[in-house]
Amino acid sequence: MNIYLSVVLACFNEAEHLASSYPILLKALRKINKPFEIIFVEDSSRDNTLEIIHRLIRKYPDIKTTLITHRQNLGRGKSVTDGFTKAQGLYVGYIDADLEIDPLYIKPALQKLNQYDGIVGRRSYSFKFLLLHRFIATKIYALFVRMLFNLPVSDTESGFKFFKKEKILPILKYTRNNGWFWDTEIVFFSHKYGLKIGEIDVKYQKNFDKTSTVKTVSDSITYFKNLVRLFLKINDQSN
Repeated sequence: MNIYLSVVLACFNEAEHLASSYPILLKALRKINKPFEIIFVEDSSRDNTLEIIHRLIRKYPDIKTTLITHRQNLGRGKSVTDGFTKAQGLYVGYIDADLEIDPLYIKPALQKLNQYDGIVGRRSYSFKFLLLHRFIATKIYALFVRMLFNLPVSDTESGFKFFKKEKILPILKYTRNNGWFWDTEIVFFSHKYGLKIGEIDVKYQKNFDKTSTVKTVSDSITYFKNLVRLFLKINDQSN
């Protein structure tokens, strides 16, 4: 059986929601009516995420599933890279395991891959005061990315990206950051090396019932430092 779509789930401390979010993902993928596979990448969680993954694999034996485990925490970027490398699908992508972006957006994203090599989710936020700091940080970061790199998408950090596998695999070797900044790198290098990248509007719904691993202030500072380093590196290479 030829696999149409490979979906990578990078898992780090996902025990609070994974058992409930996974069936929702499967329901959305079944609606595509094409053969798919799930690739779990368990990134050395401190909770019982790995145990839950094993339980889900046993519960859904009809789903083609691969499990990759990291002996130490390597970061989201490394997790997605490892998943992409193992993928067997014609198309490959990832969505954050907490499903703060609805997996029903995957089907229209795949449809747009008839015209593009990669599709990135462009998040829209329902206004909530508790999310105001994150909304502002996201918008400022997106503004700097556009100013520095003139990319064709406006939300490089969205945890929702899908690609033609044959196009994205050669790009992976250019990324250097194993953490969250990998998202910026993969979009930047895809564009730099000729991939046609588009975007699709997706609604972001914060799950306030789960413990967030995002530290807005410190993470934002790290993001901007990495952004400046990438910009300086590219400028040095072009001179």
